[in-house]
Amino acid sequence: MAEGEQGLLLGVSVLARQVPEAQTAAERRLYDAVTRAAYRADPVLAPALAVLLLAPEGRRVSELEGCDASVKSTGTARERVEEISAFALSKAQTIEWAPEPQRTTLLTAMVRQLEAQAVDDFLDLFAVLRRKTVHAVERKPVCGTTARSSTVCQVTDDQWTPLSDRDAPAARALRDGVPASLELPLREWVRTTTERYTGAAERAAVRIDVVLYTEESGHEDVGTGERIAYWTPTEKLLDVTDALLDLVPTGGWQNTPVTAGLPTWQAALITANSLPDTQYRVPLQRLLNDAGSLYTIRADGRALVRRVDSAVAAVTDEAAKAADQPERGSATRHLRQALDAVYALQPDPVKAYSEAIKAVESAAHATLQPKHAKATLGTMLGEFRQVQAKLSVPIIGTSGTEGLAVVESMMDLLWTGQTSRHGNLQETRDETVQEAVMAVHLASTLVQLFASGAIRRS
Repeated sequence: MAEGEQGLLLGVSVLARQVPEAQTAAERRLYDAVTRAAYRADPVLAPALAVLLLAPEGRRVSELEGCDASVKSTGTARERVEEISAFALSKAQTIEWAPEPQRTTLLTAMVRQLEAQAVDDFLDLFAVLRRKTVHAVERKPVCGTTARSSTVCQVTDDQWTPLSDRDAPAARALRDGVPASLELPLREWVRTTTERYTGAAERAAVRIDVVLYTEESGHEDVGTGERIAYWTPTEKLLDVTDALLDLVPTGGWQNTPVTAGLPTWQAALITANSLPDTQYRVPLQRLLNDAGSLYTIRADGRALVRRVDSAVAAVTDEAAKAADQPERGSATRHLRQALDAVYALQPDPVKAYSEAIKAVESAAHATLQPKHAKATLGTMLGEFRQVQAKLSVPIIGTSGTEGLAVVESMMDLLWTGQTSRHGNLQETRDETVQEAVMAVHLASTLVQLFASGAIRRS
């Protein structure tokens, strides 16, 4: 080999060694510079950032992991911050394990990235405000808007019906499952939502047991959002939608605080938190209404539920309001949980029936057995029969006893109709959905009667 060629090789070797060394030194200077700047800005800043890596009591993930850092970049501010955090160490666990000063630098970069994300979201918010389509401020309610109302939505006039159905003598039947006309728009909604919240797609797939990636699947260029949107079987599409509603942030949906009269900053904060409702829940609710779907978005925005006839919902809501007083215990909460369980996307009749009984027990306790700490509907029923002469109801009947007899019959039917309460030598049978629905309606009437004082004890 010629002398000139040997010199060239030696120069390349030195260069190959010096480039990584220079990169390492540059990274070290970057870490040192950012860490020094953090301490100069505030001596407690770095320790405060480190606290974000700790999981609060009662939670499994840290505050940093709870932030949705997987949201796609939409603005130049985010791109500039991403240049700082180009080492791709955005996972909280990775940052936690990093040595100082690298950890403080990465924490600072990630917090700045989340801050830029918040700025982008506020810019999106004000764009929405400019178009005057802010859901939290100007909305036509789809469900009960009171903060204390049940989380089950009602059928409303917003649900369009074809002319042929409007002229028909019978009401339009709501459609269960995913009608063919709804399938593609619903898949598009899933794709749009998961493009914005990429982490939600993977979690939703795990929740409903949909396998998105296999060795044989191929299509490496297809993203997670597209996979869950278009590869999910039709029979699981509502489950995917239900899971995404729980994972996408919400400002409260129908329980969003009213912004009228609030300071501008507070109204803006409420509206900002409601931005995902405007962007994702409003279009979904519109799709469900247009399709005549049996399902609607729950009032808190975090699940799909079966629609409840407005008259039924009104009766239950009035009973819950009447029971919302200290002497009626937790009757309101139990009644609402019973209603939610029986009208959920996947109904839980056992829970619904159990909560219905608890609602009546809470409402009737002060009237029938206030000194019996372990009273049940069964013991209250026995007390009811023993003290009937001391009880009164507004409608007594022709013989003076029919009114109390009806109440006793309702209590007895609710109590004896529960099949899963106790185990025995025979196989325990769970309640059916139809039994649970009837139990909830019975409970609503009984709670209303006891809580309102219609049933009195002299």
